[in-house]
Parts: sequence; structure tokens; C-alpha cells
Amino acid sequence: MERVIIGKRLGLKEAVRFGKMPDMMVKLSEEAKRKIEKGRQILEAHMKSRIYGVNTGFGGLADTLIPEKDIRKLQENLIKSHHAGIGDCVSPSIARTAVLIRLNSLSLGYSGIRKELAEFIVEYLNKGISPCMKEYGSVGASGDLAPLASFALSLSFPEEVEVFLWDNGWKRVRGDEAFKKAGLEPITLEAKEALSLINGTPFSAAIAAFALDEAERILLLSDIAVALTMEALLSNPSFLFNSIHEVRKSVFQKERAENVQRLIQGSELIGKTNIVQDAYSIRCYPQVSGTSTSAIKFAREVLEEEMNSATDNPLIFEEGVFSGGNFHAQPVAMASDLISMALTYISTISERRLFRLLDPKLNRGLPAFLAKNPGLNSGFMIVQYTAASLASENKTLSHPAGVDTIPTSANQEDHVSMAPIAARKALKISENTKAVLACEMIAAAQGIDFRDGKPGDLTRRVYEYIRKIVPFIHEDTPVSPYLEKLILALNNEFVDEVIK
Repeated sequence: MERVIIGKRLGLKEAVRFGKMPDMMVKLSEEAKRKIEKGRQILEAHMKSRIYGVNTGFGGLADTLIPEKDIRKLQENLIKSHHAGIGDCVSPSIARTAVLIRLNSLSLGYSGIRKELAEFIVEYLNKGISPCMKEYGSVGASGDLAPLASFALSLSFPEEVEVFLWDNGWKRVRGDEAFKKAGLEPITLEAKEALSLINGTPFSAAIAAFALDEAERILLLSDIAVALTMEALLSNPSFLFNSIHEVRKSVFQKERAENVQRLIQGSELIGKTNIVQDAYSIRCYPQVSGTSTSAIKFAREVLEEEMNSATDNPLIFEEGVFSGGNFHAQPVAMASDLISMALTYISTISERRLFRLLDPKLNRGLPAFLAKNPGLNSGFMIVQYTAASLASENKTLSHPAGVDTIPTSANQEDHVSMAPIAARKALKISENTKAVLACEMIAAAQGIDFRDGKPGDLTRRVYEYIRKIVPFIHEDTPVSPYLEKLILALNNEFVDEVIK
């Protein structure tokens, strides 16, 4: 049985894979258990002091001292009052990854929880339970409070919330029903534990991780799309000449150019005309996609650091208990906004190539709108409309969410990150961009069929893959079902393997 070991560095792909695969297990290492126990011992040694969130109120109520007899009630009140999110639940896969990230953070030993709580979270995950975390309610500082409160509530008061339970598919059920089926009893939260569960960035980080995982796949799909379009348009490949990219000093620009060069190797279509150079949407592809690659690589580094950080408050050290601001999710917000912009570049340049494929003034002898009998047939005319609408939406969505802030909690929390908004937008843009690339690919395959000559060794495999899903369109027919099937198929590992 495949396991994620908590106590070593958590990788982004591992975290996303865990979320998508309910049969994966999680285990606490012995080192993680020791760190957790040590952190708890230090916290308990300082319990007589006034400590934020341990024996005080929260946020704007931080100066209110809580009697020792009410500490357990404080945990209950915190998670109940903060369970104020609305909207749809994020996917159980994203929520499961968020819980894993939270557990990983708690295992560092700086949060002061008991080992029993960490072990309970392990069992919760391994029994196939995922919390129902509402989309709206977090501003990305003082942590993802509302969505994480629903998780915390499901641990202690499962009858108060719904959760997802894995049973040959995710099923949304009452928490107490899920606990009964899983053979679990609710856990009582002790001092600081409620705050440790909800005061952090894992909800935002999990959504961003899923967006980034899609973004890395989209870069490969984008290389494939431009290669197919180059063949349909009989493009001049001189812009891929290696030395051009070496003198720009961009390793990612060079990487993208090399990928496209490899895809078209052996093509009988490339360079069949005497044109000197192609339009920017083809000729400048390595520069644009290379910049997107650089941004996405940076976002990965930021998110992996966040997933392996202690992000709650206060934090426990040998020197004492200290209040800070690691719950502020500005790193996640900026990484997510970068992902959004990087993918928007990919979608807009793809839509421009699609446009060229359809316009008889630009497509080098292909029929108008790739229709076999233009006029009687409209061909792929509205496929471009679909791509244009998606690319336009991406432009709107890629406005950075992280530059906004609205003060909360009586102005105690006077600067917030809006990270979950940034992450949700990045995930939506990834879906849109994949659809735009599907529009380009379906049109490029149609264009290739009008040409004399074979595609390259790798592009031919891609072309044949597309043709298993989308036939050559002889006369007007509903295209939506084909597009939707292709979009789903683009998640198939075969597409990745084509250029590896």
C-alpha cells in the first residue's frame, strides 16, 4: 500500500496525488511524533502565562483572558463560531490534500498539539474521510479560518457538519454517519488545538497546488498544440534554431523550443512554403511559453516551501511561545496570481493561432474555417468563438487577487492576502486554458487532413490520438461533444509521454 510519510519533506505532486487517490495511506514517522510531543511539553510548561489563543480570546478579542476551567469550551466555541463559510464545497480531493498539508505542518512540532490529535487525523484520512470545505469564507489571513473550521468541527462535533466518505466514489454524508461507518469516535480538543487546526494556509495552498499541477501539464499540451498548428500552416521552423534561444539566456525558453523541435522531427509538412517567417503567435511561442514556465517553476518553489512550513500562530519554541504572522498567505496569493498570468499567456497565444487556422487570408491555402464546403458549412467558426470567450475570461480572472485587502476582526487583522481567491482563480484559468488548447488541437488536426504530407514522428502519434476521439469533420455537426471528450482525454498520461 502506497503511503505518505509525515516527517520528511512533502512534495507538491505527492500531496496532489494523495488527494486524488483515496486508497493512499498516511503515516506519522517516529521523528514527527517526538517533535509533536516535545512541542506539547513546552506549551504546557508555559500554560500559566498569558498566551494568545491558548488562554485568551481571538483576533480583536485577544486581550480577553479565559479562565482555565473554560479552556475546552474555548476550543468548541472557536470552531463553531468560525464555521461560517458558504458556497459549494471544494472537491473532496482538494480538501483531502488540505488536511494532509495541515497535518504536515503540525508534525513539525511548533504548534503545541498533542500526539493523540495528530494520530486521530491520520486515522481520519486513512478511513477515507474528507471534510466539506466551503469555497467562500477565507481571506487568507489569519489563516483559512472558515474552511478549516469545518474540518476541525468534523473531528470533534461530526454531527454538526457534512463530510465526504470514500465508498467506491466520494459520497457526501453527515459527519456522524461517516464516523459510525469508519468506526471512529469524536476527539475532544484541548488547549490551543482548535487554533492550531484552523490558523494556517493549507486550504489556499491545496487549491493552488492543484492549479499548479494542471499548469505543468498544460505547458506540455501547449507545446503539442503549437507543433500541430505549425504543421497545418506549413510553418517555417527557423525560429526554433537553438542558438537563438541560447543568446537569450533563458533556460525555459530554450526548453520549450527544444520540445517543439522534437515534436515536429521528421515532418513532411514543416517548411513546405517559401515564407520567411511566421506571425508572432507561432514565432514568439518559445519566448512566451518560456516566461510562463519560469513563473510556474517559481510558483512551485513557493508552494512547496509553504506546504513544509509551520503556518499557525502562536508558535512553540524552546525559548517560549511567540506570536507571529506565518498564517498570512501572501506567498500563496502571489504564487497563485503568477500561475494565473502564466496560463493566461498560454491561452491567449493559443487562441490567436486558432484564429489563423480558420481565416483564409492567413491560413495559407486552407479552406475558410476549415470547412470542406465553406458557406454551406460553417466549419470551425464557432470553435474560435468558444476559445475567444475562454481566453477573454482568463484575462479578467488573471487580475491579481493578492493586491487587494479588506481589514477584518475590528482592524486587528488590517492586511490580508486573499490567497484562496487567487488560488481558485488559478484553478479556473487552468481549466479554461486546457479547453482553449483543445480547440486549437481539434482545428489543427482538421487542417493537417487538408495537407499533402505526413506529420512528424511524435505529432503523428498525437494526431492519431486525437483522431480516435474526433473524426475529420466532413460537414457541419455538433462539435461540443467532441471538444468535451478531447478535454477529458488531455488528462491521459499518453499525452505527457508523447514528448518525454
